Amino acid sequence: MINILCFGDSNTYGYNPSNKERFMRQERWTGVLQQALGKDYYVIEEGLNGRTILYDDPIEGDKCGKKQLPMLLASHVPLDFIIVMLGTNDLKTRFGSSSFDIMLGMESIIRIMKDMKACAKPENILILAPAPLNREMDPYLKYMFGDPMQKSQELIDCYRDLAKNENTHFMSVGDITQVSELDGVHLSGEGHKILGLKIAEMLKQIFDTN
Repeated sequence: MINILCFGDSNTYGYNPSNKERFMRQERWTGVLQQALGKDYYVIEEGLNGRTILYDDPIEGDKCGKKQLPMLLASHVPLDFIIVMLGTNDLKTRFGSSSFDIMLGMESIIRIMKDMKACAKPENILILAPAPLNREMDPYLKYMFGDPMQKSQELIDCYRDLAKNENTHFMSVGDITQVSELDGVHLSGEGHKILGLKIAEMLKQIFDTN
């Protein structure tokens, strides 16, 4: 059994922008991934609405991924692969972070994974750069994020460089799908499907050659 941990925010949790509830398990990219990979793989969901890389949210409470990660890793080891998609919530205006700051936070998360030897092979980590946010976002979210489109674009290049430096895998979600036009932040059901299938394709190539 190949164990895969998916660590992320609301776009891993499966927030549905059409009804503000949650996509069903089989609709979320993690569920699509599980179905595409089959019974020899076990996909573990660890998605949380509002999860950041670095910050406890002064409004939403304990959302700091860096603080939560060691406990989650310890509860799920041994792992064969880790997928992490974080950084969107760190773009909120209340945190005042640059794309470079967010990349340094992601670097610290990758180091935790490696230091804890969470994966049998340290390179078996996939950094997913979130799809860029849409300037025409939901008005409520607009208040939270301001105009983060440029920073979310910059974050892709920052994460790409980080993956190269840390010898991990990398994928830009924005290269394969876009955020929903309904709120400008979250993936649509079709976006979840596209992402899950694309990651499954990558993982099959990795594990079929190892």
